[in-house]
Amino acid sequence: QVFLRRDPRAGEIWQAELQRMRTERRTCMDEAKSLGDELVKNKETMRKVQTALDALKARLLEAETAASVDAAAGPRAEMLRGMLGTEEPRLAAMLEGKREKYQQDVTRLKELRRELGHFEHGEAKLKASVQAEFDRWYQIVEQRYPLEIAAARAADAADAMSDAGDADSCEAG
Repeated sequence: QVFLRRDPRAGEIWQAELQRMRTERRTCMDEAKSLGDELVKNKETMRKVQTALDALKARLLEAETAASVDAAAGPRAEMLRGMLGTEEPRLAAMLEGKREKYQQDVTRLKELRRELGHFEHGEAKLKASVQAEFDRWYQIVEQRYPLEIAAARAADAADAMSDAGDADSCEAG
């Protein structure tokens, strides 16, 4: 804490940069989450469209099979053939559009994963830079004030010993 108060770069520049990176990473993660939700919905829609198309084809096959045995089933087969002729291109176009959107979303999700990696790397690099700067500062302080540091460490050790003694006496009581 002393280092952060004494070094203006640590308190202002590094903190602001770290905050900016975290905000950008959070924004990127939010976009990735919403994109992932869209992908799930899109995939479900694609599955439903494909199921509807397959069901229509199966009903046509059943009707054609029934029409080959019974001439009275011929009009139903003809109606289903006409319906399939109009619905299949529409459903196929819808399915293709959904597939393209799905591929675009997957590509964007991969880009976001790469961006997140860059943000995480940048944060780690910034933290390492702050740590290195702190280590240099601490080394200079130790060289400049060796007696004061030794006294402070001795006082901390004495406090720790008395705290441990207090804890032992509480357990014994």
